[in-house]
Amino acid sequence: MSIYSVFIVNESDTCTNYIEEQLTVNGCSTYTIYLGQTSDASGPFNIYLNSTGSTPIYSGIERSVLLSGVTLSIECTSPTPTPTQTPTPTRTPTKTPTNTPTNTVTPTNTQTPTNSPFITPTNTPTNTITPTPTNTVTPTPFGCKVFSVARDLNNVGCNLTCANIPNNPIFGRYANFDGSLGKQYFLGLSNCQNNVSNTWSAETRFVINGVCYGVDNNGFITGSTACPTPTNTPTPTITPTPSITPTNTPTLTPSITPSNTLYHAYLFIEPISENVNFNEWMGSGSSSFRGFSNGLAPSTNSVTLATQMNRYISYSGWGGNSPSVGVADIVTLGGNVDAYGNLVQPYLFKTYEVSAGTVSGLAWYTWIISTGATNGFKVNNIGVNDFGNPNSMIPVNMNETYYDLTFDYTGSTIPAGTYRLYTTFGMPNMRLDNSLFNIYFKGNSLTT
Repeated sequence: MSIYSVFIVNESDTCTNYIEEQLTVNGCSTYTIYLGQTSDASGPFNIYLNSTGSTPIYSGIERSVLLSGVTLSIECTSPTPTPTQTPTPTRTPTKTPTNTPTNTVTPTNTQTPTNSPFITPTNTPTNTITPTPTNTVTPTPFGCKVFSVARDLNNVGCNLTCANIPNNPIFGRYANFDGSLGKQYFLGLSNCQNNVSNTWSAETRFVINGVCYGVDNNGFITGSTACPTPTNTPTPTITPTPSITPTNTPTLTPSITPSNTLYHAYLFIEPISENVNFNEWMGSGSSSFRGFSNGLAPSTNSVTLATQMNRYISYSGWGGNSPSVGVADIVTLGGNVDAYGNLVQPYLFKTYEVSAGTVSGLAWYTWIISTGATNGFKVNNIGVNDFGNPNSMIPVNMNETYYDLTFDYTGSTIPAGTYRLYTTFGMPNMRLDNSLFNIYFKGNSLTT
């Protein structure tokens, strides 16, 4: 009696996973390895005996093949396994034929096989072969096909009740298509610029090579999922079947649930009326940058900027003579809407409100966001509305000179880490008056 380990490895680009099963074998035994009908694993699959570092017994098995099953013989004189595709019967048994194909049989040999969720032991008949029906498969749509469906992007899937939109190819900034979260693609015949006539719909999906992708209205990938394998249509055949009671075997369906990680973006509001206090605070730290309210720009040298921003963020007056530091949520999975009815986009902060009267008069509004919160991308545009309407944001470009730089913050006002500075300083777009109306901000788009 020997114990063997069988590994079934899902080699899909979008979901690499494996299942290990242990078999107790006493002499020559044959097993059927198959994929359960309810499994959404797409494959292709490799099958190994005892170690995934060894040469696979099977390599690149398609889903349709594994649904029908492949055989594995252990401790037999002819160990080479053969897929149970469509063998030709070698004799006509005298049993009464039925119209139901038999996919799994109970072994009649004397060993006690392990009851496996993926592997079913089968007897090795010497004179009866059960033909497998020939399946006609409708292929998954491939290529660059654009779809428009009325569903929220947090429910991204390939259950597309929709119409194909022709002649609408995808163009992007990349030589090859990359469906990673946050990658940006544009609509249009030849350019790489969004505008009113060729932006994405907020509920757009497209299918490439059997994978369904969702994008937001700026063309950023918000999620993806493998399309389900089309239903197989078997050609009915009369299969000679011995009177053997089939074994009901549970099927293990491997799955991975993506996590929605929470990050934060930090808003610093510097009132113009506090310019003297900021001048003294920054000056006492030997900084040539004395705050935005004093009209002096931060340094464009990354080392000097780090020193200036550490001093600025650690200002002792936040929550005193200046408003407390604002905190906006950032999540890694988008598609639904936030508390103000705006679309949640991955790695871009949700709608944030500054209540009217928080600052009396003009102030500079500056966002500081960690590199991890944006997945390594940069926020090149922030939506702003300073007239109390969270659903009518005006896109405002950030100053690229500053958001291209990073600095390490080591204080305690916000968590220590690597950050970028997002400001329009040099242009007054983020110099706003909060006296009468709520002001709303929302992360609008990312760039590399």
